[in-house]
Amino acid sequence: MELAYKRYGSGSPILILHGLLGSGRNWTSMAKRFAADGWEAITVDLRNHGESPHSNAINYSLMANDVAELIRLLKIECPIVIGHSMGGKVAMALSLTKLEVIKALIVVDIAPKKYFHSNLSLITAMMEVDLDEISTRVEADKILSKKINNGDMRAFLLQNLIFENGVASWRVNLASIESNMEHLMDFPYRKNEFLYAGPVLFVGGGVSEYMRSMKLDIILDLFPIAEVKMIKNTGHWVHSEKPTLFYTIVSQFINQINKKGPL
Repeated sequence: MELAYKRYGSGSPILILHGLLGSGRNWTSMAKRFAADGWEAITVDLRNHGESPHSNAINYSLMANDVAELIRLLKIECPIVIGHSMGGKVAMALSLTKLEVIKALIVVDIAPKKYFHSNLSLITAMMEVDLDEISTRVEADKILSKKINNGDMRAFLLQNLIFENGVASWRVNLASIESNMEHLMDFPYRKNEFLYAGPVLFVGGGVSEYMRSMKLDIILDLFPIAEVKMIKNTGHWVHSEKPTLFYTIVSQFINQINKKGPL
């Protein structure tokens, strides 16, 4: 599958993968910051998200293959890959199955494990919006507010709502994501079968439900030289809640890998 993407700046490549129900544009500010420091940052829309094609099938093997195909298409040599949440799992799958493709891995607030709390309630709320009856995001927000109290979450989801010739639609393939949620909550790569021995940094939110009870062995079984940094008083969207601290941590890690790099 040929994924949609945007490129910022020039230099050594950093590939950025978004989370569930997001898109590459969620990382625009961070990508521009990398670009200003002399790197090429490439934000990617994963399948069924953003401007990328839709498919009935979505799992980590397919998404890792999609990203590997994009790397080949763009003739990118050994990028550093950053992935948040679902995108972090895609990045981990890429590193474990395409060992020669990437230089290093940065995983943001997700672990290589199966989770049991899903986002089906968000998807259900989005699917219940009657798109034929709305003409603005304000109207959609009012409907979503009946099921989703968090205004920031609604604003995040509504980035997926588009209007073309007055007709509303969701850019994200909700039906496919709903039917494949079990695959997305899982992580099918097991110790003793897969290993990535390259440099890896995990950055987690100190109060995030995805990382706060994570056991280090789960990471080290697959990524034996991984570093883990936790940012206090931060939730799941680490890069947007504490962007300066997040960037500092990530840039220091990249400097360790590329001592002659521009950061």
